[in-house]
Amino acid sequence: MKTTITSGYKTKLLGILLLAGVLVLFAVILLPLPDSTTTQQELVPDQPVRREGCTCQLDHNLPIVVIDTEGQDISTPPPYATIQNGEMALRVREKSEKFRVNLSIYEQDGYGYTCTCGVAQPTLTQSVLISLRGQSSLRMPKNQYTLNFVDEDGVEQPQSVLGMPSHDQWVLNGSYVDKSLVRNALAFDMAEQTMDYAPGYEYCEVLLNSSGGEFSFDRDYYGVYLMVEKIERGANRVDIDRSDPRVNDISFIIARDKVKVGDNILYTDWSALEDDFVIIGDTVRQRTVIVCSYPGSATLTEEYAERITGFLNDFEYALESAEFKDINDGYRGYIDVDSFIELAMINELFKNIDGGEISTYFYKDQGGKMNAGPLWDFDLTLGNTDTEEVNEPTGFRIINTIWFERLFQDPYFAKRYQSIYRFLRAGEWQTDELTQRVDGLVDELGPAIDRNLERWYTPEAIQQANVRTDAISRTEYDAEIEEIKLFLTERLDWMDDNLQIVQRIERNTID
Repeated sequence: MKTTITSGYKTKLLGILLLAGVLVLFAVILLPLPDSTTTQQELVPDQPVRREGCTCQLDHNLPIVVIDTEGQDISTPPPYATIQNGEMALRVREKSEKFRVNLSIYEQDGYGYTCTCGVAQPTLTQSVLISLRGQSSLRMPKNQYTLNFVDEDGVEQPQSVLGMPSHDQWVLNGSYVDKSLVRNALAFDMAEQTMDYAPGYEYCEVLLNSSGGEFSFDRDYYGVYLMVEKIERGANRVDIDRSDPRVNDISFIIARDKVKVGDNILYTDWSALEDDFVIIGDTVRQRTVIVCSYPGSATLTEEYAERITGFLNDFEYALESAEFKDINDGYRGYIDVDSFIELAMINELFKNIDGGEISTYFYKDQGGKMNAGPLWDFDLTLGNTDTEEVNEPTGFRIINTIWFERLFQDPYFAKRYQSIYRFLRAGEWQTDELTQRVDGLVDELGPAIDRNLERWYTPEAIQQANVRTDAISRTEYDAEIEEIKLFLTERLDWMDDNLQIVQRIERNTID
């Protein structure tokens, strides 16, 4: 019988369908039934399926972190202290006390929701040290915490947390001033697309049990948090070598930040010439300083501090010199240019009021150049400030801050910025891609949004916390999400239209 092209196509198609059916059959046979050991990565049903004997709400969609303080009060801010920054006296908080607490993490599994009532077991149980973190955030009722995974002898006990690479240092970021809960996550996502390292994170809900008895979801609920990788040196974090005194160079992580008790401040020659105050809109605030994050206080010797300061002096003199644009004798011999551009772009796109001034990190590996990053602290962005000028989606900001103001006077730096920006705008930073990511974060938060609003932002909760902020309903929350997407859209349009003016006018130089 004559075989036609059509019948041959149908025969091949039938064979493919039969093969697919066999594979599906094997998959069904081999697929394990959900049980309490099913991991978060395995199949989750479209609708939650209640475990036998479980009394939890089925809308617990996020991992749940339970902190049992065994009756200890871990949330009272430390008292104020006065410290000296050069000739200036600063009033800041004392270092927070560390408390040993019991940490348990429950994760969603094959049943499609997170169970904490005892039917399912936690995926991680650990004794850890916990401490309050922040300065201005200590005035907020929803605290932020640092978690140290160490044993009773102070020996590090690295753990993988919520699927993130193993480490002993983690941060619970509460984002009280960002009622949307999406600003930090969006910034980390964009940094991950472009920069060598961005802190990993996972959303979770926290129960803080200070009663000393069994925890209760309703009584101990503390809201939605980001579990975030703390900025630290390490193979899975800022991947730089340990400083070696035998090597005539230095590895470091530094930050331009507000000074805190115990900080190791680095005074460069150029910093002595900076103004003590900066003006932002109608606000005058104190100039921040360069502090050393790595090496830490226990290992930062006088020799190490001198090496870091020496490198920064060399960089700043090259940056301020008449030859600053020279590829060999200028600043390019000291920094990874693209990392500075990527950090500047993300801060600029978010119109970060603190960008370049507060929580702005830099790091260097032995034998390498200084990189900008990782990103940190994007609560006060995308129109979420008390400064009207900064809440407008127009105007450049970070190009007027220390270091960056001079960098943008170099045509090479400005043109490289423009080139990388246009490349990203044609791809991962298309407006629709970013606004859809905002929607994706809201979907990920799911019903936890309403629980967080109920815990912190009702009129009653605000009155009880005695803070100055506005109550927010779910309708108003949804409106804020739309405002964030509108700000992003208008901001990107404005930057597209004004990209040519990022190059600054070159000012006088030093010899």
